[in-house]
Amino acid sequence: MRVPVLTAATGASWETELVVALEREAAGLQVVRRCVDLADLLATAAAGTARAVLLAADLRRLDQDAVTRLGSCGVAVVGLFAPGDDPAADRLHRLGVATVLAADTSVDRIAAAVTEAVAGLDSQPERGRRGYAQPMAAAPRSVPRPADGGG
Repeated sequence: MRVPVLTAATGASWETELVVALEREAAGLQVVRRCVDLADLLATAAAGTARAVLLAADLRRLDQDAVTRLGSCGVAVVGLFAPGDDPAADRLHRLGVATVLAADTSVDRIAAAVTEAVAGLDSQPERGRRGYAQPMAAAPRSVPRPADGGG
């Protein structure tokens, strides 16, 4: 089974090339959505459609709260930065992104990092998936019938 992944790298010159490489190679990842901004990313993560996000360091409005919200939705975060942009890598670390790689890292290494990040998130029960990706799991087992008012 391929790990469903989001990307949030609007405007990053490397995003299209990375998505094409992920789809072409047997990396074990499937890009299910290319999010256009932070709001789109957070809404998609809350819907439970993905297990990880490849997140650009320069995503507008990205902050520590957003990174925390992604984790609480059960979405592992792997940060990507333009090669040579060390301040961007530092920013991602300061925001709480544990796995940070240069965008020109090999597809195999990125896939391995995503797999490790998902496994790490799953091993922390307090940070596991809290959304209702399966709405019926949140529904009551039985629905009480209304009393017959007969009237």
